[in-house]
Amino acid sequence: MSDRSPAQHSEAQPTGASPEAEAHQPDSAEDWHRLHPLSPLIRGWIVVLAVLGVLLSNVMDGFFRGDGPGLNDSAEGLPGWASMLESTVLWLVLLLVGALVVVGLLVGVALFSLVAWWFTTYQITDTHVRLRQGALARQERQTRLDRVQALDIRRPLGARIFGLAELSFEVADAGESAVVLRYLTHAHARRLRSQLLSRSRPQPEAPAEAGDAEAALPWARAAVPAAAQDHGAEQLLLRVPVSRVLLSWALSPSMVMLVVVGAAALAALIFFPEFMGAAFAGWIPVVVGLVVSLFQRLEKTWGFSAYRTDSGLRLRYGLLNTVSQTVPTGRIQALKVNRPMLWRRPGWSRVSINVAGYGDPAEEMNGSGRTTLIPVATDEHLAIMLAEALGADESREAFETARYGLTADLVEDPESRFTISPRRAARISWVVRRRRGFAVTRREVVTIDGRLSRTACLVPHGKIQSMEISRGPLARWLDLSDVSLHSIQGPVSPMIMAMDREVAERFVSEQSLRAHEKHTLVGARG
Repeated sequence: MSDRSPAQHSEAQPTGASPEAEAHQPDSAEDWHRLHPLSPLIRGWIVVLAVLGVLLSNVMDGFFRGDGPGLNDSAEGLPGWASMLESTVLWLVLLLVGALVVVGLLVGVALFSLVAWWFTTYQITDTHVRLRQGALARQERQTRLDRVQALDIRRPLGARIFGLAELSFEVADAGESAVVLRYLTHAHARRLRSQLLSRSRPQPEAPAEAGDAEAALPWARAAVPAAAQDHGAEQLLLRVPVSRVLLSWALSPSMVMLVVVGAAALAALIFFPEFMGAAFAGWIPVVVGLVVSLFQRLEKTWGFSAYRTDSGLRLRYGLLNTVSQTVPTGRIQALKVNRPMLWRRPGWSRVSINVAGYGDPAEEMNGSGRTTLIPVATDEHLAIMLAEALGADESREAFETARYGLTADLVEDPESRFTISPRRAARISWVVRRRRGFAVTRREVVTIDGRLSRTACLVPHGKIQSMEISRGPLARWLDLSDVSLHSIQGPVSPMIMAMDREVAERFVSEQSLRAHEKHTLVGARG
């Protein structure tokens, strides 16, 4: 077993061999590498800070409350100055003991981290990536490279300080990264990702060519910068300007809720000051949760840029923790275009996706998940991303249908392409009845829902895995049905709600035929 770190490995190469050529060579059966020597420092400092925070909080809380050692001795007859002196001495002793505890903690964490680092090795062959961990209980994780859907690079704040990054191998239907290498040098991680992607299998469904996308979407061509940059195998598609990031952040639902809570707290302080103390304790968790949600959304949006690569879309974003994420466009199963109420006037949208290997819908609740295709998009940027995700020949009709459903009056327009809920559905959904419907295009099913915050879901015919018709007691009384379009796990859950029963049953029957024809066509092409 080799004890060389990745940095050392890259230096130990024959004369005249480039780092790219060296790293491109697969590892042999005995060629194992250790992570960067600074990895224990980056992974262990969070634990140290947490313990220090708890200790400091307890010490300061006791000091300011005045219930520490020696402060009650004046009641036993000692003068006030003697009691204060004794208290100061005892506090100094306590701080000294605390400092010794902290030093011992640091040494213990350092030793534990070093042992963990020493027994953590990885290997990358032509077929597998393997990760071994554990000193006493040995654990080995391995992933087949032909099942890897994406290779993402993440740079937390601590890693960025030392020029390091983590490389994660995303596997279909894993829900989380199958193998994560924490940490490598940023240059080594990028080089390794590029080389693994270059020799990976071709995508099942290739993304659209640039020329086709521009021919089908003239408005998308106008949104791409005139001086589109090529970064090796990357072509810049779009960047979200900082002004739009900050304005969308200020108009987000979390910010609106924070303003409402702040106004309520101020009103309570003015009109009911006697209850302020009790109410303050209840408001703290709400405020903290809103602030965390706002920061996570800003973190996801800041510096967002999208690139076209041979392996799919490459997304880069992050304020403190930067991420370089690869989205394989051929694996996108469904899309959701969400337009919050305050975003409707500027015409902005947020696009989420279901893609194999990125299946944690909980992350999407606060906008911090990996399933966000673009956090804030104009119509032009929306057209670009749909062209990349669906293909140029499919995206134009999908874009126009989704935009129509998000902006038009589906009831008043006699030429509406959407089938909406019948009038009797207003008895159970009178608020959104006029905003619920579906449309079938040549390639996709598009569903619309929402009154204030509007949502359009797009599912290609061949990506629908199954369908389900459900009817509650009130729905049976009104002769209505809901249709669920099942996709893989993710933030997109398309549903056609409160439809006429006959319309729902006819849709399921016809959609089954469309999906079968699509699968047959794809199989014939393969």
